[in-house]
Amino acid sequence: MELKFSKKEEKFRSELRSWLEENVRTFPIDGSSVPTHLTEDEVELQKNWQRMLYRGGYSGIHWPKEYGGRGASLKEQLIFYDELTRMNAPDITNRLAMHFVGQQHAGPTIMVHGTEEQKKKHLPKILQGEEIWCQGFSEPNAGSDLANIQTRAELKGDKFIINGQKTWSSFANVSDYCEMMVRTDPTASKHKGISFLLVDMKLPGITIRPIVQITGDDDFCEVFFDNVEVPVENLVGKLNDGWRVGMTTLGFERGTAFLQKQLWLQYWVKEAGSLLKDARHKGSIDEKDFDEFVSRLLPLYSEALALKAISYRTIGLMEEKGTPGAEGSIVKIMWSELEQRITRLVKDIKKWQSIFTEGDMGPFNDIWQYRYLRSYARTIAAGSSEIQRNIVAERVLGLPRA
Repeated sequence: MELKFSKKEEKFRSELRSWLEENVRTFPIDGSSVPTHLTEDEVELQKNWQRMLYRGGYSGIHWPKEYGGRGASLKEQLIFYDELTRMNAPDITNRLAMHFVGQQHAGPTIMVHGTEEQKKKHLPKILQGEEIWCQGFSEPNAGSDLANIQTRAELKGDKFIINGQKTWSSFANVSDYCEMMVRTDPTASKHKGISFLLVDMKLPGITIRPIVQITGDDDFCEVFFDNVEVPVENLVGKLNDGWRVGMTTLGFERGTAFLQKQLWLQYWVKEAGSLLKDARHKGSIDEKDFDEFVSRLLPLYSEALALKAISYRTIGLMEEKGTPGAEGSIVKIMWSELEQRITRLVKDIKKWQSIFTEGDMGPFNDIWQYRYLRSYARTIAAGSSEIQRNIVAERVLGLPRA
């Protein structure tokens, strides 16, 4: 599928490219730098880049102007991602991940289902980098089976009283707000008794415990709620209609939130090709291995191009419907599994004997080591590949439930 850009959109590309060339060069991090622990300095660094984007007019490209965005087309949003990737700039799929949930989950969901008061309160601050968000969906016994959540929110007067536990909440330890799915009617069927709340993470009764991952990152968290009082005006949508609201969030996550990640993967394949040529030149691999690696590399490039075409189609559907559909699960399967295949190929080309070695990049002496370890979570996060295939089978292909 070919996506053509108008003169206006190409003018936007030219202006953005000039801005990036001026600002990326002077910023202390780029898209390939390995994230560090979430120290105060690291948090402030990520906020500073987001503030720069906002001041430059490049935050919330597709968001309405009244909420602080640019009010541009989805094609201009795609151009923005493409140019960030070309410049190896920090972005929300790598070095600015702290802003991911706010910009790609909470913000779009509030725009679709939130009240005007909720939009005015949160959306400008998200784009300005002044409000960090986390997600409170998964629980110890409700991961892939999300409808099994048990965290209770009892409505008493003008407040919800929350008790329970959430897990795998990225950046909860530095977040200001949490988008949360809670059970408000335990007598209803699993999907019917859920509501969607916006929760201030500074409220009394919230305990946060970071979980250190295989990469060394400490941004994953368990969050415990003990009689946490949330104002009723923080309800998004109607009471007990939270499943529908939450599916909007997941639709954005699976369909459009990772558009930039999909563009990055095209560059990763090209990087892998350069590494392979370099290894052959240095004699670190023989001709037999070289031929085998080439046979693995070429299909990855084809997959990356196919993923780009499907992503363009997703943009088209979003322009028609306003929200992503179940087709986003196809994109999620493709990019997460492609990332794993690319990083495993690089691991074999480089013939790593170990990963946790000291170097200029902290515990990693190679950005590819970080990418390789991180890739293991990709087919689990945002709904496992098994769940995504069921969604595609039932909601896209119209097959009977398994």
